[in-house]
Amino acid sequence: MAAHDTAGGPATQVAADGSSEPITAQWAATRWRDVGLALDPRLVAGRDWPRLAVTLELASRTGYNVQEQLPRLAALQPLPDEQPASALRSRLLREVPPARTTATPQVRRAADRQRIADAAAAHTGNNHDPARRDPGPSAPRRGPGR
Repeated sequence: MAAHDTAGGPATQVAADGSSEPITAQWAATRWRDVGLALDPRLVAGRDWPRLAVTLELASRTGYNVQEQLPRLAALQPLPDEQPASALRSRLLREVPPARTTATPQVRRAADRQRIADAAAAHTGNNHDPARRDPGPSAPRRGPGR
């Protein structure tokens, strides 16, 4: 199954339940938004929310009761201020390993690229926000008479 781009970013093509129905990060983020908001509004506010949402969908398709079990996982210890959705996703993946292994290689590569970009942004303080980006050294202006 091939991954393709959607308005919400790379498609997450999975077949967790044997179906060929694609799950996009945008679709999963919308589907699980109310659950995330009820648990901790910071979850849905971060850039790591779509990855958690896809994992929630995959876990749900394996028979895991997300709405019952996710609050328990979140309560194991306080979620960090930085990337709370990633922390909760890690807890979920430890409990429901099939939610990790059902992603296609393309999805895993896209997730790896996102983790690298997030780490680079955290290191440089560049949160992929164009308004906060350091433009770097400016090139000399060229114009008439220069």
